[in-house]
Amino acid sequence: MPSTNVGTLSEPQFNILTALAREGAALTQRALSVATDMSLGRVNTATRECEAAGYIEDRAITDAGRAALEPYRVTGAVIMAAGLSSRFAPISYERPKGTLKVRGEILVERQIRQLHEVGITNIALVVGYKKEYFFYLADKYGVDIVVNREYATRNNNGSLWRVRERLDNTYVCSSDDYFTTNPFEPYVYKSYYSANYVEGPTDEWCIKVGAGDRITGATVGGEDAWVMLGHVYFDRNFSATFREILEQVYDKPETVSKLWESIYLDHIKSFDMVIRRYPDGVIHEFDSVDELRDFDPLFIENVDSEVFDHIVETLGCAKSEIRDFYPLKQGITNLSCHFTVGDDEYVYRHPGIGTEKIVDRSAEFAGLHLAAELGIDDTFITGDPAAGWK
Repeated sequence: MPSTNVGTLSEPQFNILTALAREGAALTQRALSVATDMSLGRVNTATRECEAAGYIEDRAITDAGRAALEPYRVTGAVIMAAGLSSRFAPISYERPKGTLKVRGEILVERQIRQLHEVGITNIALVVGYKKEYFFYLADKYGVDIVVNREYATRNNNGSLWRVRERLDNTYVCSSDDYFTTNPFEPYVYKSYYSANYVEGPTDEWCIKVGAGDRITGATVGGEDAWVMLGHVYFDRNFSATFREILEQVYDKPETVSKLWESIYLDHIKSFDMVIRRYPDGVIHEFDSVDELRDFDPLFIENVDSEVFDHIVETLGCAKSEIRDFYPLKQGITNLSCHFTVGDDEYVYRHPGIGTEKIVDRSAEFAGLHLAAELGIDDTFITGDPAAGWK
């Protein structure tokens, strides 16, 4: 079970001690002011308090100071990688988004390496959709693979349910985020949700804060707002409370479709979580293929995708000419998306799991060819009855 010790440092004292622990050397008051982004007066006060408590001696952290930081040590991370990423059509039809290579690195591997860089190696990777794409990470990085078999029927609260007993001083991350600089730290003062500022209207979750930057609520959609984006940190108190509430509501029918964030917001008064603001360009979430291509112009050229290969072969175009992907309303099992090449619009149909049990593909394609020959429907271009795509 997670430990229950709770730290007693003030936030300025914590900032001073973590700066000294990070540098591993004595620092002047002015250097501490720069390192902690605190005023010189506040640094002087917190430093005197730490010296009086025996946490600092000769401007360097002591063993007692390191012991005082221990309750704030990050004990692990959970990376959620179970979802379908349906908005990321058509590539998500073939593989999970977290396994894509962006700017030369696989998304989930980059995140694992960033966690390792700050000493966080106790990592649970929660998988579901096309889970076999992630299994190699257990050997390569020593992560614990946790399978969420409810990934297609529940929202992401199902992933946290599978690891609820592991929640402690824990980072909670998404496998498909890309951080340009490492946002992880070995010690964190209290629970937070990372955020980015959006000018103008947005459909994202807009954060409301009160005194001390404590999150007091969030609305879906708004404008000129700080929005939830990227990783989250659960401190020990947050984890214990969230686990208790999750166990109370998990079996209720209305919980099935809820994000874990909705459960948190439903019980906001029970939690002390603050906003952590990041400047533009640090945290990236990619909601579409075109958005990712804007970030990494070489992504499409390097992506390993049969869908793109089929389109290129059929239309005689380059991968770089294929644009404007977005998912369409799905069939019973099939997956379909829109795309354009030049001025022309197309639909790509990808076979869903089990479709071959309810549809005779050879008869379907015979009908499509006959309809084209009779001039009834000239929209069908090509496909493969054996593989099921068209």
